[in-house]
Formats: sequence, C-alpha cells, structure tokens
Amino acid sequence: MRTPSTVDQDLLTELAETMFTSDERGRLTGPAPHLHLLRAPESLICRCHADLADVVVDALDGLARRPRGRPNEWAREYADYARVLSYVAPLKALRAGLIYSFPAQLCRGQHRAR
Repeated sequence: MRTPSTVDQDLLTELAETMFTSDERGRLTGPAPHLHLLRAPESLICRCHADLADVVVDALDGLARRPRGRPNEWAREYADYARVLSYVAPLKALRAGLIYSFPAQLCRGQHRAR
C-alpha cells in the first residue's frame, strides 16, 4: 500500500507533466512560467524554466526542499522564491491559489460532470 505522501507525489508529478512541455532535463519550455510549484499536503513539485541559469534553478530547488512551515510562515516562504527570481529580472506576475480541492470522502454517483 502506498503512503499518502507517495500518492500525493505521484499525482503531482502526473499533473505537472500534463500542464507544460518540458525538455530532456525536465525544465519547462515555451510560454511556461519561470517557476511552477505544485503542492499537496505532503508533497511539492518544483519545476523551473529552461531559460533560467543552473545556479538560479539550484537556489529555487534548495528552497523547495526545505520543510514547509506553518501557514503563518507561507508568505515568507513564497517571498524567498520571489527574491531569487527577482535577481534574474523584475517580476511581472506572481500567481498563487488553489487548483482543486476534494473532500476526504467522495460520494459516488452524486456529482457527475455534464
């Protein structure tokens, strides 16, 4: 049986791979953002654009590997990502938010896509 963190990681990886194209190194290509973070309660996928220098990607990856803090620390954590990216160029946009959320128990057959 897979643990919740394994399930989260597998689902996040699959979702991340369908959202944007990537090169052989797994770096985002084309009109994708320079940094894309996908989070679940126990997992994080951090993907960087191929246009970013390796030193910048390494710094962002290091931030992503930190243990996630409490909710009152999240703004500071995201500011750390923005700070690293701002060394490359002025930030044009920063977007964050919930993609999908489901209750722990889904009721089968009650909610169907139409």
